[in-house]
Amino acid sequence: MNADGRTGGGQCQVCCGADGKPTRYSVWYSGNSAVLYRWREKVQKSKKYVLDIAVKPKTKGGNTAGEEGVADQDGAPVGGYVMKADKLKEPNAEGHHLCALLKNLYTRDGSRTKFRTIGHLNSKDPIEILEIADRMSRSDKALTQAKLCSWMTKQALDSGEECEDLLYTRMLSTSGMVVSSWKQTNGKSGQPVFLPNGWEPLAQSWILFDLDDLQMLCEAVVNNACNKVNAAVQRDVNLSGRVAVVQTGPNGLQVWCELREVREQPRKWVAEHNTREWYKGLGRRILKSARSAGARGGFVDFACYAAGRFGRRPGWRVLQSGDIFRSRLAYARDERGPNREPRI
Repeated sequence: MNADGRTGGGQCQVCCGADGKPTRYSVWYSGNSAVLYRWREKVQKSKKYVLDIAVKPKTKGGNTAGEEGVADQDGAPVGGYVMKADKLKEPNAEGHHLCALLKNLYTRDGSRTKFRTIGHLNSKDPIEILEIADRMSRSDKALTQAKLCSWMTKQALDSGEECEDLLYTRMLSTSGMVVSSWKQTNGKSGQPVFLPNGWEPLAQSWILFDLDDLQMLCEAVVNNACNKVNAAVQRDVNLSGRVAVVQTGPNGLQVWCELREVREQPRKWVAEHNTREWYKGLGRRILKSARSAGARGGFVDFACYAAGRFGRRPGWRVLQSGDIFRSRLAYARDERGPNREPRI
């Protein structure tokens, strides 16, 4: 350290400047304070150095951009597009979550592809929908049907995908949806009947994180991971604190998080740069929480980030080996955290 309290410059192994070169920092000690500086050499005969304080840009949500730490300061709602209180009082202002099935579609040439049924709107809360699906999957009827599909798959000469016609994948939308188009058909009395033919996202109250390719997801690890994920969610000021974790398979978890404020125009909200960066940062923290609980590997599938995407509801599924696995609701916290009232 020099006589003026300033240390020599040190090169950061992570940060880079606008020129692409590693950034150099220095520390200035003054009494009991220490200030981090980014320095540059000023071209003068005296060859003195001009020091600039290195300040990271702040996002709308109160976090520093790219910051891995938790959000501990209450700022403006990240990304904006907050639905106002008077609009929330309007009927169907948030839309309803869509329940649908993922089925096989057969073509004339015998080939097979996946398609999602048109589904139906459910006025219940996502946590309640997941709890009902989990309870139904534990019934004797569901287990008997799953065992039948497992036996058929193991007897089949191919992968046994035909058995999926008996064991559908149950899906739930992350956004509140409304009808975007209608189709006309004839009812039993011959009168024309209009049915939904398409959906579009109306509002965003929840976000979904899909963790894939996790290893060592035994029951103890999953339970520990749920507690750690919940702790990470409670520390983020842009979330209400209500959270649910679904174990979708031997190597997958899906984390449902309720936003602190309802967002309108979901497609525009997710397109915001601040929203994207916040989502990525929170996804990294959730994945880190799962790994600290004993899970290994894994990654966050950012396909769930877009508006109108779907997550898996609890239920039985047949693995490639022919064995059955019950996707289950591993954790649910159905209450807001302290000081998490909407900032409207």
